[in-house]
Amino acid sequence: MLPSSRSGPPPALMAVLRSGLSQVVAPFAPTAVYLYGSLVSGESDAQSDLDFGVLLPEPDPDRRIGQLARLRRAMIDRIGFSRLQVADLYEAEPAFLLDVIGGLCLWASDDAAVQAFEEMVLRESVARPASGEERWEGLHDRWRRGVLQGGAPIQRDRVERLLSRMEQNLRLLVPIAAESDTDYRHPERPASRYASAHLLRACLECLLATARHLIVAQGWDRVHRPGDQMAVLAARGVLDSTLAENLGLICLLKDPLTYPEDGIDFDLLGRVIRENLDLFEAFGRAVIVYVDKHSA
Repeated sequence: MLPSSRSGPPPALMAVLRSGLSQVVAPFAPTAVYLYGSLVSGESDAQSDLDFGVLLPEPDPDRRIGQLARLRRAMIDRIGFSRLQVADLYEAEPAFLLDVIGGLCLWASDDAAVQAFEEMVLRESVARPASGEERWEGLHDRWRRGVLQGGAPIQRDRVERLLSRMEQNLRLLVPIAAESDTDYRHPERPASRYASAHLLRACLECLLATARHLIVAQGWDRVHRPGDQMAVLAARGVLDSTLAENLGLICLLKDPLTYPEDGIDFDLLGRVIRENLDLFEAFGRAVIVYVDKHSA
């Protein structure tokens, strides 16, 4: 983890998400960038840092650390906050990586690559950790051949942690869902709309991370699109088909919700929040029922 100086309280989560980090991240071509830690969990205080995890496809440690240092300086300049940590995910321990991928994925060079990385983290957390070079080569070999084997135990504590985080975000969305259509679209209340977009995306991240964990642990069909993950859970009896279909449609909002200022349909977003939050709760209940039957 790269060192940082300390000055002032951290920015709000929404401010970080709207800071345009993609513009400074893109030139470094990372496989994935995660935001994790107290800011994502809602436990930050005035002394908290901003914690990012970055997976760079660079096996040489000196070059990789140099790239991370330059990326960190660019991120500090963009966000305007110097107490910012950047963790090197290339050779990190599986236990640490589990916490990181439980945060928010802010950048993905390719959804399939990120899913493959997260599947590997889940497997390594219950097996012998690979070295950085072994991990990277093994990841790309399995990714190229489409052979991402499952069979790791379902980790009930991870599932419960993800569902708990999803529930926390849902509770924050409830007051917004109670607003009238006129209140939600009021021109003087854009912060409410942007906050709802980022909260809903956080709910989707938790939902999809839970789905990926079950799919990998049980060795089910490997799929990349979020809606297809819901279909796999339906085919395996975790979700009923109607719930899976409706969640699959909501999952289509995942990418537009990352940067809502780029043109998301806020009328649609408002309807989704007012009419469909119960689908997330139904997902959580169904997953717990399944885990109770099948976890070790």
